[in-house]
This record gives sequence, structure tokens and C-alpha cells, in this order.
Amino acid sequence: MTNKSNTLDDVHIGQTIFIVLHNSLKIIPAIIAEKTHIETLTESSVVWKVMVGPEEKRKVYPLDKISGDKFATLDEARAELLRSFHESLQDENKPHIDPQALPPHWF
Repeated sequence: MTNKSNTLDDVHIGQTIFIVLHNSLKIIPAIIAEKTHIETLTESSVVWKVMVGPEEKRKVYPLDKISGDKFATLDEARAELLRSFHESLQDENKPHIDPQALPPHWF
């Protein structure tokens, strides 16, 4: 698995991958739980499922339903998260937060 790769050819069942979620500044670990090959007359595909969450509350999700960039290592995921964060700080089209507008116990 490479940086921002959607191909998972080099991962295996039981491996932990890291997902930088698109809708928040979070990295979540996910364990590869299942790999299913689907072949029809006209095409073939692979469906991956991952386990997410603490062991006592773990759930299985299709990997393609989790909106985020997938990485093989935490270092790669962290670098992407920081890159994305710095990019958003430099984006001058976004409105800036007025510190005076924050609730009094924000910190």
C-alpha cells in the first residue's frame, strides 16, 4: 500500500492499516478482516472488509464505504494529516476564526 493508494495488493488479512478520514482531522486504525474476490462474465473485483473500533465494540465495514485515504503505516497517515492540515491553514479562501467568538472555556 502506498501513500493515498486505493490498491491493497500488498496487504494481508490481520494487518492494521490507517485511514485519514476525509470529514475530520482523525486517523483511525482498521484491521483487514476479509478479502472477497468477485468474478462475473464481464469483470472481476476484490471487496475488502475491515474491523474498526475497540475490541469489545468492534464492527466490520466494507473498506470502500469509509471515506478517507488509506495508508499501510501510521507515519504515512500522520504525514498526510499534517500536510492536509497545513494546506488548510494556508487556504486564504476559508474564513478565519475570530478568537473572540469562541466560547469562554474553549481551551
